[in-house]
Amino acid sequence: MSHESPLIIREPKDQITHKAPKPTEAGWEVYVHSEEFKTKTEIFREALVREDMDAVIECLRDQKLIHSFTTASRGRHDKNLNLLWDGTELLLRKRFGESYGILANNDREEPLLWGQQLIDVLHETNIPETLLAELSSLAFHKRDGALFFRIQTLVLHGQDSLRFQRLILNRLRHNQASWADTVEKDSTLAAALNKEVIGESKATGQVILETKAALGLTLQKELSPRDRADEARRLATSFDELGNQPDAIRARIEAARYYVELAARQRNNPAMQSESEENYGLALTLIEDALDKAKDINYLNGLLRAFPVAQAIYNSLGQGERAKYMYQKMVTYKRDLPSEIREKF
Repeated sequence: MSHESPLIIREPKDQITHKAPKPTEAGWEVYVHSEEFKTKTEIFREALVREDMDAVIECLRDQKLIHSFTTASRGRHDKNLNLLWDGTELLLRKRFGESYGILANNDREEPLLWGQQLIDVLHETNIPETLLAELSSLAFHKRDGALFFRIQTLVLHGQDSLRFQRLILNRLRHNQASWADTVEKDSTLAAALNKEVIGESKATGQVILETKAALGLTLQKELSPRDRADEARRLATSFDELGNQPDAIRARIEAARYYVELAARQRNNPAMQSESEENYGLALTLIEDALDKAKDINYLNGLLRAFPVAQAIYNSLGQGERAKYMYQKMVTYKRDLPSEIREKF
């Protein structure tokens, strides 16, 4: 089923201010040290087992932890995504009763949980509104259409209560662009949504989101391999400057992919041999940098996407042993994943 209607944003009420929070307040940071992340995750897991609501709420307030969950997602069966979901559902049940939840009575004309109530709970517990965007990302990674559009509907229904209305709705719009592109395979709709995200981001000062949408648009619109590669490379530098390491890695991988494509086209043209070699060199530098950075921050998704690109580059350069090593590393990393998650890569 296609969901083509973009997010509808009404004119905000006068009393709502839209001063953009700092990047850390917007919830884009992730834990880059694996041991710290593991410790925080275990605290969350134990709090859920004990139903220690003070501890659960404290974990849900940790934007860095929650964004780490969605950034490092390994698909619909990811245990950390389940932690985020279970924590949110437990919060709602404790607040409203056992029959309440985000998907409770989703088929009724009047849903049991209204967006107003969901947002009120966040305000009462001092949980940042960015949790709404992360729940939308959770549904995207799980490829759960019912949940994805349910969260969107709830937030739209309660949007007048949002303290950072335009910021949150814009993040949801970006998630919808990702859904359109990845799930519905509608790059035209995805590009249109990302253009809206860029325009709104400029108005609200959401520089990281603007850059993320620009990368999405670069991959969605019709461009030559040269233009696509150059733009992805430029955006990687922008992400570096913003401190957004996961997206910087992703941009480098995409840039390397398109420099390889360009170099392969040029290779058989004697007049372009030198340029072909230069582009292979650029691709190699970018992918090795992406691999190093992904290892540094334990970014598994980045590694699994970088290995096949690196393998292709080394094969093209006649470095068969190195290409074989990249393939073996990819297989090793995949082997440690459950089979249902392995299919994602």
